[in-house]
Amino acid sequence: MLDTRKIGKKGVEVKTSLDFALPKAFAAGERAVLDFKGRIYQVDKLHYILEGEACALLASSCCLCLKSSETSVKFDVVENFIQAGGEIEAAEDEIVFDDDYINITAAIQRNLFNNIPMRFVCNPDCKGLCARCGQDLNIGECGCVPEGRAEFAELIGLFD
Repeated sequence: MLDTRKIGKKGVEVKTSLDFALPKAFAAGERAVLDFKGRIYQVDKLHYILEGEACALLASSCCLCLKSSETSVKFDVVENFIQAGGEIEAAEDEIVFDDDYINITAAIQRNLFNNIPMRFVCNPDCKGLCARCGQDLNIGECGCVPEGRAEFAELIGLFD
């Protein structure tokens, strides 16, 4: 919680570490540990802007080989806060707060959720698993016959 009475035009430095529970829909593990560093500024009497950078460490499984790995996600945060009860009407993307304290946790969590990758890959060269036998192709070839239709064998041979 940030006290708005201590925030001026020059702003106040904000450093925080947060631990979030992640919904299963993200397939990014159960928790995310996030570090945020930035500043919050007072634009006018009832309007504040939070700017900074966040870095989150996510435990995930590779979508190709299913190995557990950790993924680092970095992203910028820019959020507008409007104090309720004033003459300013908040836009859809602005966060309204009621008293003299701004809670930045929900704003940072929203930004984290918007920046979690849809797919996690342990490394860019991951070969994944064989679709037939399940062999981890990063360890070695499996010996399965390559898929392909017989009528295309001659065409496939042109690429060898």
